[in-house]
Amino acid sequence: MIIEFLNDHDGWKKGEVKDIEITLARRLIGLGKARFFTGEKPAAVEAATSPKAEKRETATGRPAAKDKEPHK
Repeated sequence: MIIEFLNDHDGWKKGEVKDIEITLARRLIGLGKARFFTGEKPAAVEAATSPKAEKRETATGRPAAKDKEPHK
């Protein structure tokens, strides 16, 4: 992946962690692009895209604000 490319082509030792790698990972995760970085979906993306996300409820059992009907 990206880090492997950097390690192979910038003269870094294989597997050596640099600050740029950590920063890059944090930015990718923050942008919701972590699945491209790690090959897996982040938990937040997984929860938002799951079929159960359609019927969210608050702790009191009411529909979540996003799912409520708009006032007419």
